[in-house]
Amino acid sequence: MKTLMIVFLLAFSSFSNGENLTIPKQINDYIMKDGCSQVSDFYATHETVRGAPFIYDLNHKTISDYYSKSKEVDTSFAVWCQRKIKDSTVHYLKFNVKSKLNQFSFCPSEIMHNEDIGKLSIAEIKDIPLSRFYDAESGSFDGTQKKVSGFVIESSYDGAGFQFYCESSSSKWKVLPLD
Repeated sequence: MKTLMIVFLLAFSSFSNGENLTIPKQINDYIMKDGCSQVSDFYATHETVRGAPFIYDLNHKTISDYYSKSKEVDTSFAVWCQRKIKDSTVHYLKFNVKSKLNQFSFCPSEIMHNEDIGKLSIAEIKDIPLSRFYDAESGSFDGTQKKVSGFVIESSYDGAGFQFYCESSSSKWKVLPLD
């Protein structure tokens, strides 16, 4: 019994700054290398969120591959994190993509996003005009009627949210607000 209690105490003492993790330790270690930290109040400020601020398993060719139970284990992930900049907190969507052929690997490994954040999931879009998306860096819409298809990372909260699409020809993240 004493051994079990010691193991239990050691497991919980490994959290940074005595704070309970809301994300897996592997992801926390990765984001801390870049000066980012978990969104520790994610569930306190997002009480109705029924998902997590991270998603594993980004390497698939179809949405059915993503939900298949017979797939290989993939440790690629996306996660919300935050940095303190002066007196404010800035949110980032960070990516750790293992495959260079993955659609998300063509864009930067993080997106600064100061709007509402929510649970992360993966979705597939088909033939959406790029003119509906804004550029994650500049915030501007480009007006092109080119249609895009592929995977997006969706961040949703209370029925609203955003889809993040990696536009590989420009290597830029595009953001589609959800109604």
